[in-house]
Amino acid sequence: MRSTGKGSYTEARRDVKDLYETSTFSALSSDLRYSTFFRENASGGTSSFSFVRLIQNDAEAKSTDALKGFVLISLPEMYYILAESVYDSNSTEAISLLNQVRKSRGLAAIASTRVDSKAKFVNEMLLERRREFPGMGQTFYALKHYNQSFTDFRNIDTYQPTNDIFNLPWSDREREYGNP
Repeated sequence: MRSTGKGSYTEARRDVKDLYETSTFSALSSDLRYSTFFRENASGGTSSFSFVRLIQNDAEAKSTDALKGFVLISLPEMYYILAESVYDSNSTEAISLLNQVRKSRGLAAIASTRVDSKAKFVNEMLLERRREFPGMGQTFYALKHYNQSFTDFRNIDTYQPTNDIFNLPWSDREREYGNP
C-alpha cells in the first residue's frame, strides 16, 4: 500500500462496490458510508479505490470540529450487539435494530427474507460490520467472532478460519514475566 497523504491510503478493498452493494443504490437508498469512506480512482481504464480517513487534510486536522482519538464503542456497534443477542428469541426485533442503523446510513430497510435464518442474519451482520468499520481494526474481530473464511484485500486468496489465524501467540515477554 502506498501513502497518498495525511490520513489516507490507496488500494483499499478491490470489492468495495460489492461490499456496499452499489448496484442496488437508488435515489432513496444509498449507503452514506460508501461515499464517505471511499473514493474511486479511474486511471488507464481500470478502477481502484482509496480509503479516505475521517480527517482528510491539514485544515481539517487543525479544526476544533475534527474527530480526535478513537471511538471505544459506537452506537451502531451497540445496535449490532443487541440485534445479535435478541435474534434467537425475537428475530423481528433484531431485524428492526439492524434496520435502524441502515436507515441512519441512508439505506432502505433490509428485506426480512434476506435474513430469515440465523446463518443469513450472521452473514448480514458481518457485512454490516465490514461496511461500518473500515480501517478501524474491527474486521479481524468480526471474522473471528463469526468464525468466517475471508479473502485478502485483492479478493484473490481465500483463508479458512483456524486457530493459527485467529488465536494470536503469546509474546516471549508475556511468557517470561506473565502467567499465560
